[in-house]
Amino acid sequence: MPTELEPNELLLRCSCGDRMEHVVWVIHDKDDPEHPCWYVMTSLDRRFGFWRRLWTGIRYTFRPGKLRYYGYSETVLQNADMDALVAFVQKERC
Repeated sequence: MPTELEPNELLLRCSCGDRMEHVVWVIHDKDDPEHPCWYVMTSLDRRFGFWRRLWTGIRYTFRPGKLRYYGYSETVLQNADMDALVAFVQKERC
């Protein structure tokens, strides 16, 4: 993960204290004004070594449907989705 974030980026870290493996990275892409997107990327786990992760990346590139473990997840949200998320957090926040 980058150490210096752009103004349109947000990095959230897990409360468990793990600074690198349990993170959520949010990027607001405003390049297309008609369809602005929010990219939400989650780093799930890095318990495997470098070579295992490299092999997983190669397999993901050529046969993504055959993998059970990706190590990350990416979700693309629209403004309406983010509005719903903000409303939910505000409603449920203690």
